[in-house]
Amino acid sequence: MEKEYFVLYTPDEMNKAYSLMEKDFSREEIFDALSGDDDIKKQIALIKLDGIKSSDEAMKLSSVLTGQHGPVREICSAKINEFIRNKDCREYFVGDEIKEIFLNALNDIIPTVARNILEVIKFLPGVEKVQTALLDRILELDNYVEDEQLLSNHEIIKKTFKLYWYLETLAEFAKDLEQNEKFSQIIDKNYCHEDYTIREKISKILSKVNGFEQYKQMLTNDTNPYVSTILK
Repeated sequence: MEKEYFVLYTPDEMNKAYSLMEKDFSREEIFDALSGDDDIKKQIALIKLDGIKSSDEAMKLSSVLTGQHGPVREICSAKINEFIRNKDCREYFVGDEIKEIFLNALNDIIPTVARNILEVIKFLPGVEKVQTALLDRILELDNYVEDEQLLSNHEIIKKTFKLYWYLETLAEFAKDLEQNEKFSQIIDKNYCHEDYTIREKISKILSKVNGFEQYKQMLTNDTNPYVSTILK
């Protein structure tokens, strides 16, 4: 369960943040802060972190990508996006635990967090496992049961929200998966989805692959211009 995104900081807390920004942090102090409970110090530590030098550091950084207040998650995702683009850093982001954390972050209610991760998830070592897990998560949404109590505070149902961001991520892998049976199942299940944003994502995916002409033709004739224009 994610903590709230909106956090109201007092003047004292803001002054604390300014003081911490002026302080030099050792590498040990940065990672100690990430494992601590002080949100302000955690955010400053993330800002000051200038790279990843081991698998242990990659795990400690990834551990604050979920389950934190929104500002922490947002800064963490930006740092991960920056570091994984660096070939010298990305090799450390390895293992099933990091893979699952990244996949979970795709469902963050903060679009910036989801976007930061989906842009670089393809760079994770062992990307084939990431692709397989993503395909499985999308197909498993057929069995997803909505929590009506949680839905009362959201404009969009959680299943559609999850599907939207998973499909946006799938577009990053589309060319590699165009011959994959599970990929084809996902297209078949969602090309006529009642929510146009999902059909739009399917159009985006299909614009990157060969074949699927029947689906492309139908989406080209979709009544919603956001869907139809992608494939024209």
